[in-house]
Amino acid sequence: SGKTFTQYFTINTPGGSITLQDSLIVSNSSAFTITLGTFNAATYNVTLSGAAGAISSSNTGIRTIAVGTGTWTIASSGSAWNVNTSTNLTVTGTGTISLTSASAKTFAGGSVSYSGITLNQGGAGALTITGNNTFANITNTYSATGATTISLGNSTQSVANFTASGTAGNVLTI
Repeated sequence: SGKTFTQYFTINTPGGSITLQDSLIVSNSSAFTITLGTFNAATYNVTLSGAAGAISSSNTGIRTIAVGTGTWTIASSGSAWNVNTSTNLTVTGTGTISLTSASAKTFAGGSVSYSGITLNQGGAGALTITGNNTFANITNTYSATGATTISLGNSTQSVANFTASGTAGNVLTI
């Protein structure tokens, strides 16, 4: 309830789940790791900031990231969303994952279906999307001070809606 956590978080609940009862704000220099079990944001927002305040889930344990219906704001640069291993990983929800760093950042999706989720390029730093993922929408809400980039690299993204745009002087490069 309005409190900011500065501790490192690891969800490690074999066969169990953690469900938020309010918004979660974490500001630290380590990743938010989901190793086993389910992390369910329900209807709440998740805000991760700090040098490496990122999502990490790159093992083969049975795990679920339930994004829910809220907005996940991830302000870290580098590997902002790192789920390179998709084995036994399920991602659910209809919310938004907004990557807001002013520095370059990567969404390493792990070739998972994010079919109900919107991925938002919300910061000045270039966004690189890796893995062959499926999204409900890719958007771009950053246009404040200049150009930005969304790079799909050598991967295939299946997107129901692509609503990213730039403006004169604030070009969006894809």
